[in-house]
This record gives sequence, structure tokens and C-alpha cells, in this order.
Amino acid sequence: MIGIYKKNKYKKKKQKWQLGEEEEEEEEERRRLLSIAQIYHMVSESETETEMETETETA
Repeated sequence: MIGIYKKNKYKKKKQKWQLGEEEEEEEEERRRLLSIAQIYHMVSESETETEMETETETA
């Protein structure tokens, strides 16, 4: 009886640990995607500024 209790307790701890690990991976993935989006946004802004400068110079 005690062995079963300890076994179930261990399983629950293991499940919580695995869930915590998955949440960390999701958070890391979210941060990575956010940084990619920020870089993309900065690049597209600089391209727009360059296009505007080129149009101003030719006009």
C-alpha cells in the first residue's frame, strides 16, 4: 500500500516537472519568435526609410 502511494506521488512530481520543462520551452520559443519579429520590423522600417530617401532625392 505504501509502495503504491510513493509510486503515484513520484509520478505526479514527474508530471509536474515535465510540465514545467514544457512551459520553459514554450517561453523560450515565444522569446525567440518575438526577437525575430522585432528584427524584421526594424529591417522593414529601415527599408521604408531608404525608399523614402531615394524618392526624395529623385524628385
